[in-house]
Amino acid sequence: MTFESPAMYVFLCFSFILLGSSSLYRIKQYVFLLLNIIFIFLFIAHPRLPSIVILLLWVTSHFLVLKLMLHVRAKRLVFILWLIINLVWFLVSKEYTWITRIFFMGHMYVWWSVLGYSFILFRQIHLSVNVCDGMITDIEFLDYFNYNLAFWTFLAGPIQRYDDFIGQWRLLETTKVNDHERIKGLNRMLWGLIKVVAIAPFFEQYADIKTFTALPNAVNFIILLMSFPLYLYLNFSGYCDVVIGFARSVGFKIPENFRSPFVARNIIDFWTRWHITLSEFFRDYLYFPMLMFSSRYFNALASSVAATFISFFLMGIWHGNSLRFAVFGILHGAGVGAALLYTEFLKKVLSKEKLKAYKNNKIIHIIAVILCQSYVMATFLVFKYPMKDLHQLLDALKGH
Repeated sequence: MTFESPAMYVFLCFSFILLGSSSLYRIKQYVFLLLNIIFIFLFIAHPRLPSIVILLLWVTSHFLVLKLMLHVRAKRLVFILWLIINLVWFLVSKEYTWITRIFFMGHMYVWWSVLGYSFILFRQIHLSVNVCDGMITDIEFLDYFNYNLAFWTFLAGPIQRYDDFIGQWRLLETTKVNDHERIKGLNRMLWGLIKVVAIAPFFEQYADIKTFTALPNAVNFIILLMSFPLYLYLNFSGYCDVVIGFARSVGFKIPENFRSPFVARNIIDFWTRWHITLSEFFRDYLYFPMLMFSSRYFNALASSVAATFISFFLMGIWHGNSLRFAVFGILHGAGVGAALLYTEFLKKVLSKEKLKAYKNNKIIHIIAVILCQSYVMATFLVFKYPMKDLHQLLDALKGH
C-alpha cells in the first residue's frame, strides 16, 4: 500500500474520522492500536501472516525485556545482550551479506520480512537507554505498542522520542482540535502528496545514467548530478509532510525532519537540515557516548573526528545493505571531519572579529553553499548507483 494505492487514501480518511472524533476520546488509544495493526496488515507483502507474527513477537519480546530491565539491577547487561542479539538479527534479516559472510559460510536465505524494522529498532534503543539511565521508571502496554507501531511514522520516521510521543498523546486525549489546525494539517498533507506523486517523479526520470551516457555533456551531467538528490528530497520530505500534516489534523505533533538542506554551507550544517531526527539519534546515542569515552585518552578534536567517522560509517550502513552505502557514510564523515578541521584552522588564524566577518560575508557564504552542495550531490551518486553504473559514468565523462 503506497500513495499510488487507493487503499492508502481510504485508510487515511477512515483514520481521520476515528481519531478526530470527540466521542472516542476515552478509547482513542485502543482505536489507534487497531489502526496501527490494520495498517501493518495492509502494507506488509507476502508472506503476510508470518511476517506480521514475527513483527509482533519481536516488539512484544522487547516490551518484556524492558519490564525485566525495570526490575533488575543489571540493567545495562540485559540491554547489551538484547542489543547484540538484535544487531545480529538486523544484519541477517536485512541481508547484509558483505558483513554476515565474514561469520557465516555462504549466503543465508531470508524468507521473512520485518517492515519498519529500522525505525522500530531506533525507538527500542531509545527506550532501553532511557530505562538504563532511570529516565523511564514504568511503561504501559498500550503506550509502548502505539509508540513503536504508530502508522504515521512506522515506515520512514520521523523518529519521535518516547516522552514527546506520550506528551502529545496525553494532550490529544484531553484537547479538541480546532478547525484552523485541521485545515493547516490537511493543507500540508496535500502539499506533501503533490511533492511525492507529481513533482518527485519528474526529477526521477532524469536520475538515470543511461540518459546521460546516451548524450554526455556538461549540461546533462549537471542534470544527472542534481536529479536524484532532488527526487530523494521531494519524495522523502513529501512523505514527512503527509504524516506530519495528517497527525496535525487530528491534534498530534510530529517532529520536523527537513529544514532547507540545499542551503547548507558545510556538511555539518547539511546534517542539521537533512533527515534531522536520524542525525539527532546518531548524535545522542552514538556520537556523544563515543566522544565522552575517547576524550579520556585523546584530545578533543581527535576524539570528535574519530567519533564522527564511526557515526557516519554506521549511519551509511543503516541506509542500505550494499557496500556503497558504507562508502556514502564514509564520504559524509570525511566532509564533517574536514569542516571541523577547517573551523579549528580559522579559529587559530583569525581573530574573533575577523572570524565573525568571514562567516557573515555573503560572497563567501554563496561559495561555501555551492561547494557543499556539489560535494553532497556527488556523494549521492555513490548512494544511488551500483559500481558498474559508476564505471559507465566515468567512461562517458572520459570520452567526453
